[in-house]
This record gives sequence, structure tokens and C-alpha cells, in this order.
Amino acid sequence: MIGADTVVVLNDKILGKPIDAIDAYNMIKKLSGNTHQVLTGVSIKYGKVEDQFVSVSQIKFYEWNEQMQREVAAYVSSGKANDKAGGIWHPGRSRTLVKWIKGDYNNIVGLPIAKLNKRLNRLLDLIQNI
Repeated sequence: MIGADTVVVLNDKILGKPIDAIDAYNMIKKLSGNTHQVLTGVSIKYGKVEDQFVSVSQIKFYEWNEQMQREVAAYVSSGKANDKAGGIWHPGRSRTLVKWIKGDYNNIVGLPIAKLNKRLNRLLDLIQNI
């Protein structure tokens, strides 16, 4: 069994999923010009063998401007921000807001696949040696 969840953190405060389009818009506006973290916690369980890890990536958005305002308004009105931590990261829209990324891109879009694969392989080795 694999379970994972992602949160966005700005200034040591967790930004959950927005409650509506206005909330999503305001969250994204807060993130603009700032560096924030995306943390994904992953838990793996196979029988009695368990493993957990957290993957952390950092993102900096461009400063807020009129073009960003239009893009964010279109993005949140599409409804694609509603189920995203911090209201961000639908690959077709919000990546134009990103100035830089430090860390695992896959962590940001949902699941740190490479790290998960390494942990699964390690667990398989453990299980085979039991």
C-alpha cells in the first residue's frame, strides 16, 4: 500500500486546498514573489514492512503583475486549482508563474516517483531477505 499527500508551505504556514476560486486566487497571489516549499509525505506498507519519507522542493514565483493577474484569474476560473495544495500547479497553467524550482519537479506535480522507486526497491530487497 502506498499513501501520499502534499502540502504547500509559505513562511512556516501550511496552505491547504482552497475553499473556492477566490481563496485559490488569494493563495497564489500570496505566493507570488516568494519562495515556498512543497512537501510530499509518502508512506509505504507491505505486510509488516513499512517505510516513510518526505520529499521537499522549493519554488519561487515571479512578482505579481497584470499579466500574472490575468493568468491566475483564468486558471482559478477553470476549477483546476480547487483540489491543489496552495491552489497551485496545474502543469498547463501555473508553470508560467514559476521563476525557478529547486528539488524534484515530480514532487511538485504530485508524487516523487524517483525517490519512491528507490525506496520500493530497497523494501523489495528487505522482503526477499526475510
